[in-house]
Amino acid sequence: MYSMKNEMSKNNSHRQATVPIESRMLTAKEIANYLGIRYNAACTLLHNGTIPAIRLGRQWRIRQQDFDKWITQNIGCTVYIPQC
Repeated sequence: MYSMKNEMSKNNSHRQATVPIESRMLTAKEIANYLGIRYNAACTLLHNGTIPAIRLGRQWRIRQQDFDKWITQNIGCTVYIPQC
């Protein structure tokens, strides 16, 4: 029996979406790894607005270009991380 769904999945299985670096969204885990801080500390900085981000459901996201801009603007500054 011919199935359109099976045919579509065969055709699309080799495709991978490419996202321009400007619109790539970083997760809290990626931010924590980059900054060398704990995941909970990164979430606190995102939640209190220290790092500008949006919340999608239960997950924080920030555009790569916005994070890069935040890093550049805060070079030489001390960013305090409240106790988690």
